[in-house]
Amino acid sequence: MKLRKNIRMLVMISLILSNVISSPFANKIYANGGAGGSKASIEFKNDAKKDPDEEGVSGGEFKTVILGCGERYTDVLAGSVLANERQCQILLTKTESIDNVTMNEIKRIDPDEIIVLGGPEAVSRNVVNKLKAYKVTRLGGEDRYETAKIIGEQVRKISGNKKAVNLVVGTNFPDAMTISPLAIQNRTPILLTPTDDLEGYTTKALKDWDINKVTIAGRYEAVSQNVEHNLRKYLGISKVDRIGGEDRYETAAEISKKVTEITRNTSKSVVVRGDDFPDALTITSLAALNNSGILLTQTDNLNDFTKNILRLNKTSKVIIGGGLSAVSKQVENEIRKMPSSIERIGGEDRYETAVKISQRFDNIIEQITSSKTASANLDLSDENSPETSVSLGKLFRHEIENNDKATTNKAMTSNENSSNNENKKSFIDYIKELFNINK
Repeated sequence: MKLRKNIRMLVMISLILSNVISSPFANKIYANGGAGGSKASIEFKNDAKKDPDEEGVSGGEFKTVILGCGERYTDVLAGSVLANERQCQILLTKTESIDNVTMNEIKRIDPDEIIVLGGPEAVSRNVVNKLKAYKVTRLGGEDRYETAKIIGEQVRKISGNKKAVNLVVGTNFPDAMTISPLAIQNRTPILLTPTDDLEGYTTKALKDWDINKVTIAGRYEAVSQNVEHNLRKYLGISKVDRIGGEDRYETAAEISKKVTEITRNTSKSVVVRGDDFPDALTITSLAALNNSGILLTQTDNLNDFTKNILRLNKTSKVIIGGGLSAVSKQVENEIRKMPSSIERIGGEDRYETAVKISQRFDNIIEQITSSKTASANLDLSDENSPETSVSLGKLFRHEIENNDKATTNKAMTSNENSSNNENKKSFIDYIKELFNINK
């Protein structure tokens, strides 16, 4: 009991000293990620580096970059879940050329593999030829619908979640662009459909994959009632859910609520402009690391649906994606009044913003790696030793400074909420479980 009281005191002191809570403890996001995947229906170029299937490397050892067209949303949207499964960043390129900022970021990462999303009409062979120093894998089909299916096959093979998908309209981005955080949390593919009827490649995927749950993003103006009817009647899908609001802003808010139901995180959120798609798609990696949804706003006025969610959740930190031309200083000031601290990640354009997000992503992953290395090196064999107390105090301090408050609060209150019986965990056991420390 004395140890528990000492640790609790250390935690409380650390909480008082720690005014800024930054990156989260992201065990759950990547717990089952990896670098595997089939190569069916995939075009390979420039086999200059090791193959993850041949070498057996995974996760952080095998570095991947996903490259998508910054002028169309569908391929990058479908690829956002794959990026999370492969623990990697999404960068953007123009169809016919890749800029120096993006090339320099690729050189910085020095990936073992670059996954190009879409066919040559999305990312041209000229761009692929610029990547000749790297192994390039293209995931592309005849059109956006087949490309989403091919990407979805890769997601399913890595995640193992093979009975559910998300369905969004493939011809207009507003309702579709904020589904990624929910799909990432559920580790489920994103498929596309026209508004009024199911498309052939999508129908084939739903049949071949034997899907029994579909989550539709958007109201009937985005994905019609006829599509929902066909899912139930002709494909025999037993569970069809729809998340939609009166416009893109309310749809984003409703999806964000669903993410919160899964993650229980209300302290952090991501806000991007709602009248264009690139920032919303490339920032999904940070939303995933922060266990948050993505909310939308007008450039010069904080949208009411977004404002209400931030107030309801008492959000303490907001990440703004994009520069001042995307989300104005006026909106930033409105958020600060709530009050919320703000981190803005943005560049001069969508391509540089994607690079800035990529760099921030790497920074957070380094912090997580450092945290997990520290926890792995702890010796907790003697619950009553002063060394154990000091080690746990240091670990808690590190976690408090780098994680969501909810994680720390969970550790602090778990035992108090347990009954005094033989099933009650010792505090040491709980810490081992919380920080994934081998017993």
